[in-house]
Amino acid sequence: MKLKLLRNATLKLTYGGRTFLIDPDFGPRHSRRSFTGRSENPMVDLPEPIEDIVAGVDTVIVSHLHADHFDEVAKERLPKDLPIICRPGDEAAIAQAGFSSITPIDCYVRLGPIILKRHPAQHGTGAVVEKMGPVMGLSFEAPGEPTLYWCGDSVLYPPLRDAATATGPDVIVTHSCGAKWTTR
Repeated sequence: MKLKLLRNATLKLTYGGRTFLIDPDFGPRHSRRSFTGRSENPMVDLPEPIEDIVAGVDTVIVSHLHADHFDEVAKERLPKDLPIICRPGDEAAIAQAGFSSITPIDCYVRLGPIILKRHPAQHGTGAVVEKMGPVMGLSFEAPGEPTLYWCGDSVLYPPLRDAATATGPDVIVTHSCGAKWTTR
């Protein structure tokens, strides 16, 4: 397994003989307004050219459709025939962006020796959940690889804790940060 954080939630994962691009956000630094009014996003530049990031990618995973997880630049620059795995309900919007190989994952999917299992995730609690919408996490399992639990864009809450316990991962990846939210 080789895991590379590119920025925010954008990850490149080589696992079980495949290369995954997770939650691609390719926009230039400060090209989007801040959701909370604190700082324009993304806050940093990509560490390498988009062509290098996409090189060798077999599958894209989109946890949800927020721009910091699947932005307009990624929609334009990713090859349209590249397989995309997403949550159920997001496939129509992804297809509308021109992609042709979309697999919503309700429970699990097998990609050769790799098993991806969908797990609960939640942006926050209270009013945040309704305002921010649904998201997913995944676990990765393959012979000869550590079990990886990727929490998605989620807070730690009981169903996530239960899923992590049941999965028994060797590695857990979170998008931990200091995000602030007000409902004013």
